[in-house]
Amino acid sequence: MPKTLSRKIFRYSLAEPQMTSQQLDGQAAVHDAGSEPPPKVPERRRLPRPMTMALGALALLGLLLIAALAPAAHLAAEKLPLRPDDLTPSVDGSFTTGTTALRQLPIGLPSGQRITTIQDVYPFAVAALGEPGARVLTGVLTSPEWLVPLSAPDSHNFAYPYHYAVLEPILASAPADQLRRNATALAAALIQLDGRKELEHSQAAPVAFALLDRIRGSGGCDAQLDLLLLVAGDYRTSMEALLNEYQNSSVACPNDPTPGWITGQAQMRRLYGDMEPRPARVDSYTRTSIGMALGTFQVLAGRFPRDTAVITGLGDAYLRAGLLLLYSNPFTARDDLQQAVGQYNRAAELGDRHNADLGRARAFIGLGEPERAIKLATRAVDDSPHHPGVALEVLLAAQQAAHHFDSAQHVAQRLERSASTAYPDAVALYPAPTSFDRGLPFDAALPLSTGAETLAPLQDDLTPSGGRGGGIVEDLGFIPAYRDNDPMTDTLTDCPSLAWRRDAIVSGHAASALADWPAEFTTSGPKIISHGCGWGSTDDLRSIAELAAQQSLTEKSSLTPDQLKLIDEWQNMLRWAGDLPGARNLTGHWEQLDTGNPTPALRYGEVAFLQNDFNEAAAQFGEAARRARLQRWNDDLAVARAQLGRGAALLKAQRDAEAVALLRPLESLGTQGYAYHRAKEKSAESFDASLQYALVSYNAAVQLGNYESASGNLRGAIDDYNVAASWTDVFTEHSFRPEVVYNNVALAYLGVGATGPAKANVDRAIQADPSNPVFLMTAGFVAERAGDSERAIDFNRRALRSDPGAFAAANDLGVELARRHDYAAAESALRRAVGANPDYALGWFNLGVLESRRGPGYLLASQGAFGKAFALDGTLKDRRQELTIDGKVYRTALDLSKPIPPRWSFAQTQKAAPGTTAGLLTVVALGAGLARASSNRGGEFAKRWLEPIDKRLSSIRGPAWLQPPIWALAATVVSFCVAYLRHVGGLIEILAYCLGITVLAGAAMFARVAITARARVSAEQTSWLPGMIFGLATGAVGITWAPLPVTKADEDFQPLHLAAPLTAALIAVMLFIESAWVNVPLTQAFAVAALIMAGSLLVPVKPLDGANLGKAGAFAAAGVVGGAILVILGVV
Repeated sequence: MPKTLSRKIFRYSLAEPQMTSQQLDGQAAVHDAGSEPPPKVPERRRLPRPMTMALGALALLGLLLIAALAPAAHLAAEKLPLRPDDLTPSVDGSFTTGTTALRQLPIGLPSGQRITTIQDVYPFAVAALGEPGARVLTGVLTSPEWLVPLSAPDSHNFAYPYHYAVLEPILASAPADQLRRNATALAAALIQLDGRKELEHSQAAPVAFALLDRIRGSGGCDAQLDLLLLVAGDYRTSMEALLNEYQNSSVACPNDPTPGWITGQAQMRRLYGDMEPRPARVDSYTRTSIGMALGTFQVLAGRFPRDTAVITGLGDAYLRAGLLLLYSNPFTARDDLQQAVGQYNRAAELGDRHNADLGRARAFIGLGEPERAIKLATRAVDDSPHHPGVALEVLLAAQQAAHHFDSAQHVAQRLERSASTAYPDAVALYPAPTSFDRGLPFDAALPLSTGAETLAPLQDDLTPSGGRGGGIVEDLGFIPAYRDNDPMTDTLTDCPSLAWRRDAIVSGHAASALADWPAEFTTSGPKIISHGCGWGSTDDLRSIAELAAQQSLTEKSSLTPDQLKLIDEWQNMLRWAGDLPGARNLTGHWEQLDTGNPTPALRYGEVAFLQNDFNEAAAQFGEAARRARLQRWNDDLAVARAQLGRGAALLKAQRDAEAVALLRPLESLGTQGYAYHRAKEKSAESFDASLQYALVSYNAAVQLGNYESASGNLRGAIDDYNVAASWTDVFTEHSFRPEVVYNNVALAYLGVGATGPAKANVDRAIQADPSNPVFLMTAGFVAERAGDSERAIDFNRRALRSDPGAFAAANDLGVELARRHDYAAAESALRRAVGANPDYALGWFNLGVLESRRGPGYLLASQGAFGKAFALDGTLKDRRQELTIDGKVYRTALDLSKPIPPRWSFAQTQKAAPGTTAGLLTVVALGAGLARASSNRGGEFAKRWLEPIDKRLSSIRGPAWLQPPIWALAATVVSFCVAYLRHVGGLIEILAYCLGITVLAGAAMFARVAITARARVSAEQTSWLPGMIFGLATGAVGITWAPLPVTKADEDFQPLHLAAPLTAALIAVMLFIESAWVNVPLTQAFAVAALIMAGSLLVPVKPLDGANLGKAGAFAAAGVVGGAILVILGVV
């Protein structure tokens, strides 16, 4: 600005307005009456009002923008978070006919033809083989001898395709044309006959295979599909043979989804037999079969994207995989179940809502969301008014999973009354080679969605059966939620008559359960492959009902020893039902009645632990250890088990010293006991004891490792975790979760800088459960520390796919992507981080840093993000504005020995920070500190140095061009901005700050203009060279002092000297109030700057305003600044 114009603006604006001619005439008349002539009145120049109004408008507009900064930034920040999507939405869907091209199997019989006996097969045999051949075939079908295929050369295995010596003459003597035309129909009749499992012995399947193999080249698509069905239903036929027949069928039946559907259904049911209800391990054969089923249906869905049978088949494969892995790989299982829901949603949208509802309800049960399952299953029941049996079974499982046992009892009673009429006749078959699913809420060998009400299973034997066996594996969780015990803890959906009675017992209606207790329980419907109600003895359940129906347990004499033992099963059943208060009450009575038995105290401790009453649990485990020692003086194992539970409870209760003193000896005792029993291992009892001692050592070491890690002793944690991991080989055949140890020791190794061992261990953890977000986050952290950006990005992306609430993974992913200059993807990741956890300070900080680099249009979002970060964590204010990886180790308290909670997310494990209070305290600390610096220490400092400088420079006025106030204004802006550079903010933030300082200084200057114009006082604002030098020097070292223009008036006018500091102080109060509300960094900086301006002007050194105020004015000014501080402190 030219100096002449600047002088005019600030001098003319402060001049007194020119008097009118009437005013001058009036003054002359007064003086004419006196003895002396009137003084000459100086000529006054008129105030340039347009320039003054423009200056005032600009100042006001600037102040409004500064005031609007905080709320605008707050609103911009509120729009940043991206909330995690619901990974399992449920669409409504519709009903449409003709949505699948799947063919009904077997193929070849006339429509409506039902084969139930060998006599029904005879006409088809005559048509294909002739009368003589039919009679011989009937003899073969009724023979008690197995049809044995020929063996392969130089092998004990049967050669495939199978050839049966007994059948070769029959087929060879049949008329060729007659056989070719009618063999498919005969084979279909034989397959349907084989599906009638009430027959004691049937050779129908081998005969059907031989027929279809004989006409393989001329039978066409129908014969090949029937052949594929037979092979798929026989679990002894190799997977290679199944895949070969699948390929042959695909060639014979192009553009037909049926071959792929048959193969996929068989693959998902080709399981190695294991009768464990909740398998903590899944064998490699089963994993391979499930993986192949998923691959088959994925390819099929790509070819037939709108075929509902194909889409629900893919959903079934995901559901099957998720249910199998539910207890061994819970996060991978959760991912599979979510994928299943997605496929069922597709089927519902394509018009198959009913079957989709059955599948989705089953998936939601597995996901731990039974309430959603109940809604879908209820609708499925309503959609099947005539044959609701299957839908009622799903509803029963959902009600039990939700612990609505009164409702479950009514559903089971309805199923019992309906019996077989609740189920439609099966009109076709599907392959079901094996079935081992007792722990699931339904038999997954049966159709899960499409075909659940119309298909019957085919399990055929093309070769002689051999022996099969299973093993019982104990629950190795030392404080389990409950212990598996059929039929008490089984869902019993296939046995409603027993299910409703068990549900009545746990819901407190034992007397009604005992009424009409049947001698034998029967299955609910036409289950062909089912253990039904013959799986376990019901005697104990009836005894529990009788015990529960008696009076309350008060006297031991009223109970027999057998009844006391039944209490253990009773409390376990209550724990299965989720009734922990009932289980605790029962074990409490049991403990009082059976005072010498350690088991009641042990069970009481377990229940108290599950209820998070850790001090009581510790006391009960201690009592159990005492009773065990008194019962058998040398039963070290029972004592150690109880002490192990006590140690875990003590750690949870934060009684660390007691816990460590108890657990450390157990680690050694377990090793000693294992070695002793291993040396004398000559019996199953000794073998079991050695494993139990090993478990004591393992669990004690894990608990100690967790404690050492939490307390910062990482080397000690590594030692303890390695002791636990050393037991891995011992537990290879048992339920064991070394992945927990691998993950935790990886973090410990990383903490001491050993990235190599950290990577090796976390890789082993991920191998156990590839979708566990905690393991994936650890792997990403390790990769980042090792400098492997590619792996870090991959692991963090996988963690977010598994758990959208993994906010730390989203943060680290955003930082890594930003370092690669992929700012759009980085912003999305960081927005997901704060969306998952709105109290995640580091995520807000990184988001602020990223937004600040994107240009002026993102200033508000950046400031709003910084504000939220600083409110949540005040230490971030002093951090350089650089993108930062989250190096914190989070403790999720997730117990992988138990099912993961419904919709568990990493974000749920972290406590929220007290955001508003923290933000206000931060403002208090910053504002009060700077206020003290500016008003006390800064004022004394300024007075000490300014007076000598002023004396030295008083004779040096400097060049005339430095006198206009524009130079003091510029010096003020430069002083503040140079000091702000030490904050290391972004370029846009620094420019905005400098512009705001210009507005604040201009507002203070214009306050003088306004007050003098109103009072008609002549005054002038000029730059003060000593103040400018001092202000620039202090700004350079970070102790800001505002060298605002000084003012000179023709007369002593104190309001003029109060105008600028008072305006600055009032602006500071307003901005501090805003900062306490929304905590925007720039607004806080402007508030501090305004307060510093007020303090700088009040320094009692001429020609500053503070030297011209006098005592009254000084007290008034001090009151204003003091009031501002009180507002900061929240006193007023």
